[in-house]
Amino acid sequence: MLAGKHSVCAGKCRTVAFGECRTQNLRIFGGAFQCLEENMQVHSARFNLFGHLTVIENLMIDPMDILGKSRDEAYETGMSLLKRVGLSGRENQYPDMLSGGQKQRIAIAGAIAMRPDCIVFDEPTAMLDPKGRENVMSIIRDLNADGITCILITHFMNEAEQADRIIVLKKGKLICDRSPEALFFDREMIERAGLEMPPAIDIRDKAGLPESLTTAESIAEYIASI
Repeated sequence: MLAGKHSVCAGKCRTVAFGECRTQNLRIFGGAFQCLEENMQVHSARFNLFGHLTVIENLMIDPMDILGKSRDEAYETGMSLLKRVGLSGRENQYPDMLSGGQKQRIAIAGAIAMRPDCIVFDEPTAMLDPKGRENVMSIIRDLNADGITCILITHFMNEAEQADRIIVLKKGKLICDRSPEALFFDREMIERAGLEMPPAIDIRDKAGLPESLTTAESIAEYIASI
């Protein structure tokens, strides 16, 4: 698990407060995660976009520099990814012309451009409004459905409940490793971990619904069947 202000070099955590670090053709910029290995990307709440480059130029730079793609290949990939994250037509705009949610989606597109097997999302929705959060979570769900392993670091329980597996850390120690269903069935564990129940679970309890209903989907299906 990676936490705090660290960047990653050659499979190790290293603090980089400013400047640039290079290792094995991977570039890591101070204050943000860039790469762990060639098949893994770490995506933080910061957007990590170059303000002096257009959106498409931001998406082209790493595939060209790190993967060795030609300019035409990188451009074609970038345009395809813009369509995938719902931002076609934004390729010639600059980052400061975009909303926070749009910047986050561009940054995710940049991570996908590196063709990773795994992406670590470090609180990607922390600075977004509800609509922006849902857009980002929708993209993460789609990536996972396409076979990319997605590790999501979050404080939002309604995001955690969408996972296949939840690992809970407290003061740097592992206190729980369960499925969402098992975790949210155990209110004592939630309280011990200092977490909050997802909104849907709170609604379940206030409505007196069965405790076996542990996801928003199961609660909705139960109510619809009544």
